[in-house]
Amino acid sequence: MEEKIRFGNYLTERRKIMGLSQVQLGALLGVSDKAVSKWENARAMPDSRILVRLGELLGVTTDDLLTARQREETVSLAGMTVREKEARANCRKRIEDLFGPQPPLEAVSRFMAEDQLLRFGTGFSDMPDRLFLLGKTAELFKRLREKGQYASLFGPTGAEWLAYLLCASDVDPLPPHMLCPSCHHVDYVRSFDGNKVHCGWDLPETVCPKCGKPMLRDGHDLSVGAGSAMYRALADIRVMLPRNMRCEAAECLKETLADCLWAEFDQTKESVEPTVRIVILPEEARFLLPPGWESRRPEDRILSTEKDFVRFSAYPLIYLANNDSMERLQRLRDSTGIPAERVPFSAEEVLEALLEGGPETDTLKFFSLPLVRQEMKKAKPQTWADLISFAGLMHGTGTWFENGEERAVAGEPISSFVSFREDVYETVREKLMKGGITDDGLARDVMENARRGRYAKSGMDNGTKRLLLELGLDEAFIRSISRTKYLFPKICAIRQIRWEATLMWYRLHTPEAFEKAMRNN
Repeated sequence: MEEKIRFGNYLTERRKIMGLSQVQLGALLGVSDKAVSKWENARAMPDSRILVRLGELLGVTTDDLLTARQREETVSLAGMTVREKEARANCRKRIEDLFGPQPPLEAVSRFMAEDQLLRFGTGFSDMPDRLFLLGKTAELFKRLREKGQYASLFGPTGAEWLAYLLCASDVDPLPPHMLCPSCHHVDYVRSFDGNKVHCGWDLPETVCPKCGKPMLRDGHDLSVGAGSAMYRALADIRVMLPRNMRCEAAECLKETLADCLWAEFDQTKESVEPTVRIVILPEEARFLLPPGWESRRPEDRILSTEKDFVRFSAYPLIYLANNDSMERLQRLRDSTGIPAERVPFSAEEVLEALLEGGPETDTLKFFSLPLVRQEMKKAKPQTWADLISFAGLMHGTGTWFENGEERAVAGEPISSFVSFREDVYETVREKLMKGGITDDGLARDVMENARRGRYAKSGMDNGTKRLLLELGLDEAFIRSISRTKYLFPKICAIRQIRWEATLMWYRLHTPEAFEKAMRNN
């Protein structure tokens, strides 16, 4: 048994040094990630026929593996490892740029939590390449911004604070706060006027108490735990672009990946709106590609068969896809000279226009939908946080009709509804913490079952229901998640509301340019 433990620890260390996840190592060996997990946890040993190939992939001999002997030479930090170190350094610098030389505990602790998560993975899977991918995405966005072009992430990344620090994301996941960009003074605000604050955009406009300059309002309180619980589903990076930019952005991305091993999946077999899909590979996967792969021109590095897709499915993808909101924001930027990222979209006048739902919302993709306008009258949102929650309810399945709608008609505030997968996790997690339980296993399990609709399909087992009741959760919460078939990611709703709020600001302040952009869409 001691031999197995020593072997498992050594295997884990070498795998992480080589920048491979359990899924990736298993794919290279032709076994499942569960088999790799068993080896690393001393529950089994690999067959002798696998040991030779395993040693080749990990850069050691079979004898090194069996004796768990550390090699004398220092492992090279070339490739992803070096670039990850650069990305970490960029994150630390951005923290200082935002908060000064003495950043608040919230910012530093969140950075450390996500960094450790990416280094060592979770109980669901390891993602050692995540920071590298976010760094490359940030490089792509920088190149596009220099060309005056607009793009945005869509969907969770699993490390929202690191993505924000690298300028790959525009969603601040920290608790609601006010930050002075001049003297770096920051105030975290949990409640205002006796009410809990769920969204930093709802904080009042104010000036810095130290230097008198206007303070920025931001923060959406996205937890690390909820994201880490879904790591296996967050392997890919999705980038939204204006329709006419996809090919140019693909060229920029390939230039950004010039020092990496990558391949592109064939688009010609896709539907009317093809998506650029580029898979990023570690050096150890080179043997899976045809000979002379890197000597090919970038436009010829195409994987075209279904077998290719299956073979490389364990590796992360960067998607480049069209998006109507990006198209409109790009046109408005070009015609007004005002970049969307500089628009004060959270101004009170913008919120009022969206809540009113009048003719001003006719050309907005979400708020112009007849169903949305109809159900908003029942939901009665009052704040930015309410609008974000409402978007989650509309995009989810089994979250509004025969669920949240009943509670809204009964006069309950929308802030108390289960709108997102994160709501489930945080609600259960909070009760666990109050009960002195630091492990979040139950919160993860309930969130995963609720977001996938397992309770709605098969019912909640009596054991889980008993545990939730013992924690002090009420029947309304249990009934709500038992009816849910799909829960929308909160960060997707935040981005959608931000895009539509930005478009509304353009409409209010540059009406002629706005109407022209809408006519050309």
